[in-house]
Amino acid sequence: MRGAPSTGNGDGASDRPPTELTPLIGGSAPPASPPGAGAVAPLLSPSYAAASPSSSPFSPFNTAKIRSNSENEELPATSSPRAGNLATMLSHHDEEDDAPAVDAAESDEEDRDSQQSQYAYFASPAKVLGSACVKGDYFQAQSAVEMTVSKATAAAARLHALDDDGDEQKATDREVARETRRQVADSVFRLLTVHEARHQMNALHLAVLYDHPTVVAYLISVARKYFPRDEEEAAAFQQNAEKKRHIHIHRQSEDHMHHVHSNGNGSCVGHGEEHQGQEHGSDAGSSVGSEAPHYPDGSCGTLQEFLDSRCGDSKHQATALMLCTSVACAAALVDEGATLDDINSSGMTALHYAASTGNAAFVSLLVHRGADVNQTDSRGATALHWAVFEGFQYTAMLLVGYGADQSICDSEKQTPLMIASALGDAFLAKQLVVEGAPANAKDKHGRTALDIARQGAHFDTASAVKAGASDRLVAWASRNGASTLFFFGMVGSTATLSLIFAVPCLPPQNPSDTTRYQAMGLVFLAYTCVLYVYVCLKDPGYVPRSTRPAYELLADESNAIPCPTCVTRKPLRSKHCSACRRCVHRFDHHCPWINNCVGLGNHRSFLFFLVTLSSFCLVIGALSLSILLGHLPLYPVGFRASSNASDAGNVAATVPWPWRWLQPPEWAQVGVTTSEPSTLLLQGIHAVLVLCAVVFGLPTTMLLALQLRNVSRNLTTNEVFNKDKYPYLKTPLDEFYNPFDRGCLRNFIEVCRGEIPAEDEDEGDVDEVASSALQEHDVDNISR
Repeated sequence: MRGAPSTGNGDGASDRPPTELTPLIGGSAPPASPPGAGAVAPLLSPSYAAASPSSSPFSPFNTAKIRSNSENEELPATSSPRAGNLATMLSHHDEEDDAPAVDAAESDEEDRDSQQSQYAYFASPAKVLGSACVKGDYFQAQSAVEMTVSKATAAAARLHALDDDGDEQKATDREVARETRRQVADSVFRLLTVHEARHQMNALHLAVLYDHPTVVAYLISVARKYFPRDEEEAAAFQQNAEKKRHIHIHRQSEDHMHHVHSNGNGSCVGHGEEHQGQEHGSDAGSSVGSEAPHYPDGSCGTLQEFLDSRCGDSKHQATALMLCTSVACAAALVDEGATLDDINSSGMTALHYAASTGNAAFVSLLVHRGADVNQTDSRGATALHWAVFEGFQYTAMLLVGYGADQSICDSEKQTPLMIASALGDAFLAKQLVVEGAPANAKDKHGRTALDIARQGAHFDTASAVKAGASDRLVAWASRNGASTLFFFGMVGSTATLSLIFAVPCLPPQNPSDTTRYQAMGLVFLAYTCVLYVYVCLKDPGYVPRSTRPAYELLADESNAIPCPTCVTRKPLRSKHCSACRRCVHRFDHHCPWINNCVGLGNHRSFLFFLVTLSSFCLVIGALSLSILLGHLPLYPVGFRASSNASDAGNVAATVPWPWRWLQPPEWAQVGVTTSEPSTLLLQGIHAVLVLCAVVFGLPTTMLLALQLRNVSRNLTTNEVFNKDKYPYLKTPLDEFYNPFDRGCLRNFIEVCRGEIPAEDEDEGDVDEVASSALQEHDVDNISR
């Protein structure tokens, strides 16, 4: 067993063995092997539980714990700031009290800022912004940014005034504005990217984690306003900053030397200038105990760097996109250009995070925007591995519908099917097998998914794997024409034998009447075959594939949940067919004999086909059974039955050419021979016909009776056998209730009418406007 990596919590957790958070591998020691037996291989790799975003005590998705801690930290009445931070801040204020000759104008300006905003209290702007992102307070976040911008602007103005005092050639207004913008951008970048000490997240991380799309959109709009978008613009910012910094340092050194020569000492000289030169960069990132990304020469990062900024090590260096819990926040980041394939410290992407937390809408958004559904992490696991491991069936099937490769193995050579078998998820294991998962693949210990299920004592899962393999084999054979060939072969052969050896035995046993009976039989056979082909090719009522992605369908306020496999809105009473891989209106069942589903579109035709096929089998069986019971003669009448050979030739000449091939052979005709072998052979032929009629006719008749009973109650076969799964068939007291029954006659009329309801999927569609643009529009409305 591969050991799980240490979380590095600092509480001795690394000294204890890792706790496997799965139903199969408990935290205690595994059961002892029987005497003489070797070590039993684990069912699952413990690396999944060790690196799962939802299992770590420092999980970014453990919002309940984080939220309670954050609320306690934000309320001064219930808790105090961290001890180390408080001591540092108090010592910082003591130093400020002891420092002599502080600029009076600066103190007055700080007092005015405190009076203007109700949020400018003891905490720094970074603290204020972090609290706003946790609570979703847009105005508090706006106040923190405005505080930082105003202080940076004032500091830049004082710095330019200081520079202009000793400069004979003053800078132009354009240069001053450019330098002021650069300093403001530096301060805002430090404000937005500084890490909160407790959570090791910046403002954007907290806003997306606590699902505040309005705050996220505001932060992005601020970043778009102040940060350079690409490296070229950032290089221009850095070049101007270096030029201005060199000029400022040269003038400071000249002023220092001048004051040293004039005053004789330099103990307190330049204190105010140094304080003013550093002030504009200290306010934004003065959250004690926090840290921000470091850039060369203090230059401002780009918008892309802000969007892809990472958390601390305790959060596995996750990006803001990985921490998203809603489509609105994720869409805002993706639309602005957040990188989809960034990885954290364990190689996981945003798609891995979404799959491991069961966020199906987020998975749909990422795949729809271009994320690689088969990308693997450092363990070789795909997003499908994580969805199956965490037990999110809907998300797993959604990934399968998006084309996830089920044959990819992780570091333990295990496929998603093996993980489902190890966890005892019978439903998911069967669905994966039906959708094409390799059932015979082996892991590094030589075990298949069936072996793993048996080792874990999940016998229902083992049965599900077998059933899924059987269903997949039947569906494969049906799709490749095996059922069609079998139907035409059996129906054609039994009909031909009956027309040759049974129909000529009908009274009055003359060639003309026999020809007429055979013609009727051929018409009956042709009608049955035509109905069969029609039912095979008839649209059963497939639900049209949606033109909208799954995350938009999931966001709609509707009880209809989109199908995860074919990504289609599922109307009431519809169901996804794993053989046809489509959703069907009023799904009844999938019939492998017709290689098609039976639904609202072809239910009427299917009923007529059953009636025809049942009648066909009944006629063939009744004729042969009557012959065997002696009610009809065993030997049929042929053209050679006439006493006069010339008359027989004349009769044969008047018979149409196709019917000459349906005449019985000479050894089976009356008056030609009555040997015992021919008698036994004819009896065997009729016995086979009776057997075929029973084998085909009896199940067909039973299916017809079942269909008629269901139609009379306006229920489908799927609803009858799975009525406990559908809430619309239950009363509040959990009793069966059929809301569709309108009487026998009306029920038959409704089914036979077969009208597929018009799709109203696009009636509530909004224009194709990005979610981030909608959020930005809300922000603009609030600002006004």
